Amino acid sequence: MIRLLCMLLILLGSLTAQTSFSREHAPAQPNLEPVLETIIAEYNLPGAVVAYARGGEGDIQVAAAGYADLGTGQPVTPDTQFFIGSISKNLYATVALHLAQDGLLDLDAPVSNCTDWADGDRITVRMLLNHTSGIPDYIGMIFRSPEDVTRQWFAQKRTQPELLAVMDRFRLLFEPGTEQAYSNTNALLLGEVLVSAGGMSMAQLLDKHICQPLGLENTYLYGVEHPTAPDARGYREIGIWNDPAHGNLVDATHADLAFLDTADGSIVSTAADLVRYHQGLRGGRLIDSEHFELMRTIDPGIDNGLSYIIGEAQFGKFEGNLGRMTCYIAASIYLPEYDLYFAFLANNGTAGMPIKPLIEEIVGSRP
Repeated sequence: MIRLLCMLLILLGSLTAQTSFSREHAPAQPNLEPVLETIIAEYNLPGAVVAYARGGEGDIQVAAAGYADLGTGQPVTPDTQFFIGSISKNLYATVALHLAQDGLLDLDAPVSNCTDWADGDRITVRMLLNHTSGIPDYIGMIFRSPEDVTRQWFAQKRTQPELLAVMDRFRLLFEPGTEQAYSNTNALLLGEVLVSAGGMSMAQLLDKHICQPLGLENTYLYGVEHPTAPDARGYREIGIWNDPAHGNLVDATHADLAFLDTADGSIVSTAADLVRYHQGLRGGRLIDSEHFELMRTIDPGIDNGLSYIIGEAQFGKFEGNLGRMTCYIAASIYLPEYDLYFAFLANNGTAGMPIKPLIEEIVGSRP
């Protein structure tokens, strides 16, 4: 069984009980550009951007380095948009909890109340959110296929309903509610539930419940209504696509552009918008404190809340989410020890998640 928190900790670094970061004898504002440039070279990243804020009302600081497009030489700027991958799941979990808060969605009702699914009468909305549904992961199945089959999957545009129609044929991994296994398909099915309960499209739900309340001008759901690709081209190391365009990296942006309007990873955003979102979520501007605590609650035997992670890594305790697409990596976390909101975006989907050196540089400075 694949546990969500274990996967995230592998990305973040090994678990540790303490952090040695110090606030003493440090500059008031860290100079992150040199750190980013070092990270770009060490982790083989075309480009990256980091944003942070101290406190829920704190001003957002942003640093950027490297390239959004290796072919044209277009640089990454503080406003460069990237795919945020599985952080999308948390935004749509917030939409779900907002609908629940408004009495439009019952988290413990079967999904068959909202959408057709072979085992929908045994699977609840809550199970989709905490990955206890038993539904197989469509992304894992794609990448476990022969390489030519995998390339075919990413060679044409596919919508959320089309992907679900394929996955509905497969048996459950276990009886719903008895185990936990991370599955991107859960988020796809949740998306269809939200469309039914909310009475509008995926893009409209994101705009109404997230972007408008917080004034997020650089965040949208890539798909039919918003077909614009993110500013940053996406890259990965040679493998399934073996025609390198730049050293040992190949531009495979088309693979992430193949999936339209999907709740598991198709949101485009900036690092600053991710910080604003997390500030708004924790600050009660999107859902009330009761429903935020539902999101944060970790039930016995479960590694995460409702699409929200609470854990500990090399840089200390954290809350939030990470994302990984075929060609992008993303982080949006909160460090309670420092009352620090942090976001990181980069455009190499096969790279590690270089959060620790950036956090160390930031928290070493005085508030």
